[in-house]
Amino acid sequence: MPNKIIITDEIAQDVLKTGTSFDEVLNAKYADEIADRRAKDDRYKNMTPVKMAMIDAGIFGNSLIKDMFKQGSDEFLFPAYWESKLRESLLATDIMQYVVSGEIGVPSTVVKNATLDLLSTANQSNVKKLRVEEGADLPLAKLTTGQGAINLFKKGRAVEATYEALMFWRVDLMSKLITAIANDVAQQNLEDAINVLLYGDGNNNPAEVLDSATATADTVTAAEFVEACVDYYFKYKLPPTTAIAPDKFFKSLAGLTYDRDKAFGASGRVSITIPQIGDMQIKLLHGDVPKTSGDKNQILLFNKDYALNRYVANGSRIQETAKTILNQKELATVSEISGYGKFMQCVGTIVSA
Repeated sequence: MPNKIIITDEIAQDVLKTGTSFDEVLNAKYADEIADRRAKDDRYKNMTPVKMAMIDAGIFGNSLIKDMFKQGSDEFLFPAYWESKLRESLLATDIMQYVVSGEIGVPSTVVKNATLDLLSTANQSNVKKLRVEEGADLPLAKLTTGQGAINLFKKGRAVEATYEALMFWRVDLMSKLITAIANDVAQQNLEDAINVLLYGDGNNNPAEVLDSATATADTVTAAEFVEACVDYYFKYKLPPTTAIAPDKFFKSLAGLTYDRDKAFGASGRVSITIPQIGDMQIKLLHGDVPKTSGDKNQILLFNKDYALNRYVANGSRIQETAKTILNQKELATVSEISGYGKFMQCVGTIVSA
């Protein structure tokens, strides 16, 4: 019979000391046991260590939350479950993977963002591979630090429930609540990113209007969108990867079908491909993109690998639970301190008529 995976006070203290997760600490402490289970039983292959601990404690989807609050070896099950399920849900709902290429941990809540402005007149000429005479200096392209500091702000969500309400909830229902919270946090992150993509990070770098425009205020044709993507490439020498659209434009784009032959100019036996742009597998996201100052709808179009840096203050990402004994309540929270800075000026907008 396998050894039980138990979330003890020692495990909880290690989580607090190291700033890591329950899953990471359990994975280190019970490495052999977890590896053995996964090798012998397919049910465990993708199961988190916390989920294994829950099963060992007799907790399943139809169990009641109150069963996690037993005194003794099981008393840390609920905090571990909350954190593990929230991390899992945040990963599953991570729309930011289509907006930024990754995140950068920083030791402060104020950041000087590194920017490479390939589109300035000076840099456009400097980065070209010009012929260099023997002994002469190579053309210089500059990676600079923005003049304005980027401030990181705390964001998150807290859920408070009375013991009475919480005790008789089933685990599977609580899992749905945690997933809903993860969706809410993901939406907060997207709204912050949209703000920086559109207006800039405080270093005079707002999005730029592309030459293409839509013929109507609420709809986009396939030809208009393809033309905007090509215009984006002309302007930034990068293929667009992501589009963020407000309600009506999102509906319009989501309903489009593309005739690939017409879109790429093929005719009869002649077929044209565009290696510099590729197949334009653009991720379409729905977001609350503000209207222009002239009250026109607009779509954000950008390359997620170069447009934004996402900064997260080290140790600021917290998922935790706490008992409020006086009021007989359980408080569960998720929060982080984060912000965004533009790396390259490569965000364009498609503006309506």
